[in-house]
Amino acid sequence: MELVDIVDENNNLTGEVEDRLVAYTKGLWRRTVSCLIMNKKLK
Repeated sequence: MELVDIVDENNNLTGEVEDRLVAYTKGLWRRTVSCLIMNKKLK
């Protein structure tokens, strides 16, 4: 279980906390980070 802060459409915290999967399923706004690592090495 990973808890995430719920934010509004302006990225303001609402004070709500929800399980990550539940927030995703409900379509709630939450802060996320993605990291892509790419290189030129191909197999």
